[in-house]
Amino acid sequence: MQETIWFASIMLVIGFVLIIKGGDIFVDATIYFAEITKIPKMLIGATVVSLCTTLPELLVSTLAVTSGAPDLGIGNALGSIICNTALVLGISATVLPAAVHRGSFRAKSSFLLLSILVLFIFMLDMKISLFEGILLAVIMFLFIFYSINAAKKARLYKEDPPLEKDKKLIIKNTILFVLGIAGIIIGARLLVDNAKIIARSLGVSDQIIGLTVVALGTSLPELATTISAIVKKEFSLSVGNIIGANILNIVLILSTCAIISPSGLIISMQPLLFFKEPIAQSLVFDVPFILILSLIVIIPAFIKGKLYRWQGITLMTLYVSYIGYHLIGAL
Repeated sequence: MQETIWFASIMLVIGFVLIIKGGDIFVDATIYFAEITKIPKMLIGATVVSLCTTLPELLVSTLAVTSGAPDLGIGNALGSIICNTALVLGISATVLPAAVHRGSFRAKSSFLLLSILVLFIFMLDMKISLFEGILLAVIMFLFIFYSINAAKKARLYKEDPPLEKDKKLIIKNTILFVLGIAGIIIGARLLVDNAKIIARSLGVSDQIIGLTVVALGTSLPELATTISAIVKKEFSLSVGNIIGANILNIVLILSTCAIISPSGLIISMQPLLFFKEPIAQSLVFDVPFILILSLIVIIPAFIKGKLYRWQGITLMTLYVSYIGYHLIGAL
């Protein structure tokens, strides 16, 4: 038993190292490609970066559904959105509050709010059906289509000259891009798997493990990318990554889960602290909480074109409260 914990601890540290270093070189490569293509960094963050950093959530959720655990699939996707917004973006806004590009931010935020609203409506009958999964996928394709058109316009009208394209640098940064995202994904997997081993060896319940380790673990790529972006003072890349990842958690992950599930995604009833009877947690608690977090981010930025430190502090406070509530209820 002791040897198992020691080995798991070593693999846990390796996972952290891979995530941190992978995020660092991944952001470097992404910034390079944004500069040589004249595509705004917020747009790069909201599409390519967010798609790559959402892969762990997609893997975990689809495996959960195919293995007969749809609750884990839904919970992982929604929990990752909460973690991305309240913790990751909260850290970013607290450490590096800055202006955002209003046009790009409003467009991405509108897609996010639309996705949340549509998801809530689809959940009202306690199920996300195959047809509804396809409709969510349609929103995803609309988001990708819009992003491609926005990229074309940005390249056409951007005044700053792009970096000179050097074949060796392109090859180098392509390799770094692939190695970076591989390091992030492998590191996240190592951290999640070995944290589970350590927690269970110490007698921690599966419910607490799922709430803390899985949701946070699959959001580590976004966290690692955001921390690297903060260090490099690339705020737009950080915000774009989080917004894009949140959109994809709904329209890519949940749509895929609903499509591959034989009977659709069933919204189950769960016992919650302060509620006498089990409730539909995803519908009654999680999705409204996601909407509140999103509005805290979006409304001030819509009006002032900037994210403030108070928003970041508020988001992190709500995240700690959310985790604390569920941990107390699980004890």
